[in-house]
Amino acid sequence: MSNEHLKAQARRLGEHLVAKHGVRLKHAALLEAVAAQYGHPDWNTLTALASAPPAPVPQPTQAPLPAPIAAREPAPFPDFSELGLGPAGDTLLERVRTPEAGCYIVAGTVGSGLSTTLRSITKTLTSDGKRVLAAHGFIEFDAMAGVTDWLWPHGRGEHELLQQLARVAPDVVVLDSVRSPEQARVARSLCELGMRVIVSMHATSPDNAIKRLQAMGPFPCESLHEWVSGALTQRLVRPSLCELEPARVKAARAIGLSPCKAEAQLFLTDSMR
Repeated sequence: MSNEHLKAQARRLGEHLVAKHGVRLKHAALLEAVAAQYGHPDWNTLTALASAPPAPVPQPTQAPLPAPIAAREPAPFPDFSELGLGPAGDTLLERVRTPEAGCYIVAGTVGSGLSTTLRSITKTLTSDGKRVLAAHGFIEFDAMAGVTDWLWPHGRGEHELLQQLARVAPDVVVLDSVRSPEQARVARSLCELGMRVIVSMHATSPDNAIKRLQAMGPFPCESLHEWVSGALTQRLVRPSLCELEPARVKAARAIGLSPCKAEAQLFLTDSMR
């Protein structure tokens, strides 16, 4: 604001006082009144501040951008032989690799490595050159070669899955986290179409897994052997370190886990036929 602008303001104030109130002030008094309006003690202080160069406007400082996070390589899928499921796991894998139709249940408790087992079975099948349709609700197969990864949320039923079958023509269908009557009926329909189906669910034993699937339908117990070929359940146990291979102990500790090993049980429905 210039001195000329301030003086013009003082003149307008003097004219206003004369016209409205009949009060006439000297020009110096009017200048002091203008200074008071701006909160300064006198006219000299106001003009000194008015003629001073404007203070630089502080520029907002920008925080340094965080360093880009390096893309994390997906953890390699272990081979099925590295899971330590023993003869039960080997027998299940051998059955799944045959061309016969049927439903195989892979089950376990929470935290037992069920998702890892499902991925490793899928990896083995694709290594054999088989096409796999993985219909999942929770786990993903990370664009594994030979796998069509299809999100299967609750509410999608047999019609949508049959459309996927027609498009992909898989050799094996993996149904992850089956827990509803609709999903159980889809598994049976696929077996009746001559498909090999792997179903995962939470269960504590092969008998418990088969009973859970039977109750979901519900299906007559005597008809289960017609399409359910077997059930494998697994759990993790923590033995003493001397019972484990040193390499397994080192690998577990490297990722912050307690060393443990897997135990598996297998039931094949051949005995029911």
